Amino acid sequence: MEETKKMLRSILVSSPLTISVIKLNNDYKELVGVNIPFKELGYDCLLTFLHAIPDVLRVEGNTLQSPVNLIVSKKTEHVNAMVLKQKISKKSGGGFYGPSKKKAALPPRLARSRNMK
Repeated sequence: MEETKKMLRSILVSSPLTISVIKLNNDYKELVGVNIPFKELGYDCLLTFLHAIPDVLRVEGNTLQSPVNLIVSKKTEHVNAMVLKQKISKKSGGGFYGPSKKKAALPPRLARSRNMK
């Protein structure tokens, strides 16, 4: 139980944005390799488990889209403050090689009329 709580806390403290229950579970699976082990910890469903650990987090609702908020403790307060100060980057276009540096070409009919002038 304590190891699961520690992992959940680390996911939440590292995110400057509020995340949903489903995103929390996906991030946990990406980090640990398995879904949040609520059944192994004696709970029937993920939401019941998350509501049962108020020392770590607070779920605002009862759906998988409900937002999850970190309960900031003395231990996590300084880290949380630094994460909140981070600039949230927007996804840039372009993929692996970065944004395209090509200039937009005019459609052929407009290019022809421009050349005739």
